[in-house]
Amino acid sequence: MVLNNALEINRIFLPMFSFPGMTALDATAGNGHDTLQLSRLSGENGCVIAMDVQEMALANTKKLLDEKAEFDNVRLVLDSHVNAASYVHGKDLQLAVFNLGYLPGGNKNITTNAGDIIDSLSSLFPVLLPGGAVFVTVYPGHLPGQKEAALLETYFSQLSQKEFSVMKSLFVNQKNSPPQFFIISKR
Repeated sequence: MVLNNALEINRIFLPMFSFPGMTALDATAGNGHDTLQLSRLSGENGCVIAMDVQEMALANTKKLLDEKAEFDNVRLVLDSHVNAASYVHGKDLQLAVFNLGYLPGGNKNITTNAGDIIDSLSSLFPVLLPGGAVFVTVYPGHLPGQKEAALLETYFSQLSQKEFSVMKSLFVNQKNSPPQFFIISKR
């Protein structure tokens, strides 16, 4: 096995925090690849909430799910991840995925920002189950991504060690500021 990118790392670690029947959140649906994986991991009795602020992202996600999904367990939501906690209200959240930056193939001027991510995470951490995790992939190859990476690392480093364990992974021999990958697991 060769690890080429952050998405492959996601595919390795997500199953470690998953169980059939879980509730999962794809906070930045994008082209739907994380949504599809969460759907498979959640299984027939699970629930996946896939959010994005762009209609194009949800259309791309729906198309991928229509072609490849094994289960009808995904709810698509046109809204910002800042409001994610309201969609998981009353559910026990096991996993959340944030794949930051801009929509591949979309408008590069529409990007995530660290302030909104921090607000979203702060509202999700209380509903995250013990043993659950949040996966965050940051792309510092562009200016907004550099700012996100710096602010999020500061935020993650200040989380209570008694409540959370935070791991950072990055490719150190790749050119052009490769993605950084964080896993925040709740104790």
